[in-house]
Amino acid sequence: MVPQPAVILPGPPVDPDSQADTVHSTPELDVLLLGSVDGRHLLRTLSRAKLWPRRRFNFFVLENNLEAVARHMLIFSLALEEPEKMGLQERSETFLEVWGNALLRPPVAAFV
Repeated sequence: MVPQPAVILPGPPVDPDSQADTVHSTPELDVLLLGSVDGRHLLRTLSRAKLWPRRRFNFFVLENNLEAVARHMLIFSLALEEPEKMGLQERSETFLEVWGNALLRPPVAAFV
């Protein structure tokens, strides 16, 4: 009797010794952040990505504190904001206000 797999994956069977797909594909790096509370680790990893061979990053964040997840998302969207929409000075001030959980100015409250 042939053992059945625990999970049936859709798609045609693939020969594990075949390297046809692996030659041209970009390697992946999976990163799991457990209770890291802030996004510094993710931002640092992305900022140093040029030091390594080209690869695709998959970040997974597991956090018990939903407010921390919301802060992660705000900081990442702020870091990836287009320079034409928000200058460096405004971006720095917005980052400090979001990071410090201080009273927010009206423009920062609109961003949030």
